[in-house]
Amino acid sequence: MGLMDTVIDIFRFKDTIFYKENSDLQNRYDALKKLNEEYPNNNELLSELFIIKKGLVGENKISY
Repeated sequence: MGLMDTVIDIFRFKDTIFYKENSDLQNRYDALKKLNEEYPNNNELLSELFIIKKGLVGENKISY
């Protein structure tokens, strides 16, 4: 097996992965939205909201 085959094999999914049955991501998103009302121009907060929103979209695509 060549080097590229080894690298590809390392990153290949071998099993189906199921995530936890429930998530607190929506609660966290709601709390950060409220905090964003108090501090509307906080870049760190806006960045965290963006990441959590992407996570929520991903979680909605996952079979529980």
